[in-house]
Amino acid sequence: MNDSRGVVLIVCLWISGLIIWIAMSTAIIFRFMLSSEGSVVSRFYARYAALGGVQEALARMGWEAGRKLELEDVGKKEWRPDGTVHALSYSRCTVRVRIEEESTKINANLVDRGELEKILTEKSGLSQETAKIWTDRIMDFIDGDDVSRDLGAEKIEYEEAGLSYGPFNRPLRYIEEILLIPGVEWETFWYGMETDDQDDLLPGIRSPFSLLTVYGNRKALVEDAENEETVVWKNGGLYRILSGALCGRYGRVVIYAIVKLDTGSVPHYRIVEIKEML
Repeated sequence: MNDSRGVVLIVCLWISGLIIWIAMSTAIIFRFMLSSEGSVVSRFYARYAALGGVQEALARMGWEAGRKLELEDVGKKEWRPDGTVHALSYSRCTVRVRIEEESTKINANLVDRGELEKILTEKSGLSQETAKIWTDRIMDFIDGDDVSRDLGAEKIEYEEAGLSYGPFNRPLRYIEEILLIPGVEWETFWYGMETDDQDDLLPGIRSPFSLLTVYGNRKALVEDAENEETVVWKNGGLYRILSGALCGRYGRVVIYAIVKLDTGSVPHYRIVEIKEML
């Protein structure tokens, strides 16, 4: 009789343990599913909030270049392409927008080796060794030959790195193509190494991403660049709009657009390219 009671007790304990295990597993699964769904929803909101920031910048661009701007609050219309960060709020999302003149950046397809290395070290803060590697590999990525520079990389180096592609051997069409080059890290490309004025959402103002372009003819940085008082909209000019949105814990999206201002057309701009970078 005692043996039967012992067996029943063991069975009851085993069933209780199984029920508890099932309940805990189910709770963990539901928590993961809710977290995943929340992440997707947050990114959905962030994407449209970032696009809203781009639209806000488009609405405010070009008022100094002869375009009439109809806004109720005249005092808030002065968004100049001077790198100032403008903070916006859309429902649950925080948005930051920055507008820069594309013609002040260096064309990575035209710059010479020495100037590019100087930009990467003196402006973006890369070490001399890293800057030399980046410079040689960017040059090899663009040129049409298969001869590797001292610290560069051609087809054989890409194969050794386990990559299924090689250097494009043509001019860059988009500045982010630099990220395809082995040894180029996303964090360094996006933020640079200088952290004094680094934004945790938008790219660093002295990062390779912010200093380089594939547009225009500039081959060297101008030390006495225009200050805030002299930076104005120029009809026919190219501008880079960066809009970063943070919605909740996981919703983080950055969109950038290259836009040409044309005050004589409707609308007053032409979007050359627009991409989600983050």
